[in-house]
Amino acid sequence: MPATERASPLASNIACHGNLQLILNIYIVIARVEAPWQSMSFLDCSNKPYRDGWLMNILILSGSPRKGGNTDLLVDAFAKGASPRHYVEVVSVHDYKVNPCIGCNSCFTREDYKCCQKDDMQIVYEKMANAEMLVIASPVYFYGLSAQLKAVIDRFHNPIRDTFHIHKMALLLVGAASLPELFDSILAQYELCLKFFKLEDMGRILVRGAKDKGDVENGDALKQTYELGQRI
Repeated sequence: MPATERASPLASNIACHGNLQLILNIYIVIARVEAPWQSMSFLDCSNKPYRDGWLMNILILSGSPRKGGNTDLLVDAFAKGASPRHYVEVVSVHDYKVNPCIGCNSCFTREDYKCCQKDDMQIVYEKMANAEMLVIASPVYFYGLSAQLKAVIDRFHNPIRDTFHIHKMALLLVGAASLPELFDSILAQYELCLKFFKLEDMGRILVRGAKDKGDVENGDALKQTYELGQRI
């Protein structure tokens, strides 16, 4: 994952003037050319942190438990397309212990909306809090999102979601069947989320007929996914 460098305390005490700002801007450009996946923070003249030209923080929630499978290939293609202009982070939810929501609603009354369940969802909440765009990526086994990803999404029942700054979303789906209605139930949920949270739909990649590892490489699905990332 991209490393983040923080400006030293000394830098915050340096008086901002034209020459210093010019030097910082030149350094930013050089650093991005040499390390396009690396994000750095500096201080502007108001001592407010800003990123080195990244337009957005994009968080990809990948729901596949199969490492190196078709979902991972789509995620990688999207990330490669988007990374020159955006900070992209991929969270494979299978690597996190996230319990299903139990519907107790205690998060509505707890301080900082803390969930009563002590698992890795708090880590996901923190990553969501830093994102401006969310990408949902999932294999489709039985007309729905993977169980691991659905557990994470259901935990957004927590009102902490209202503190996030996400305003864009995209969807990457891949399934083995070739039925035209394969993704209908997921698309209905996706569109409801777009409407309820007033999010901008940045695009959808829907791949049918991909069962075995690498099947998604047949055809132009990876090219389309890469180009979607580029257009963001």
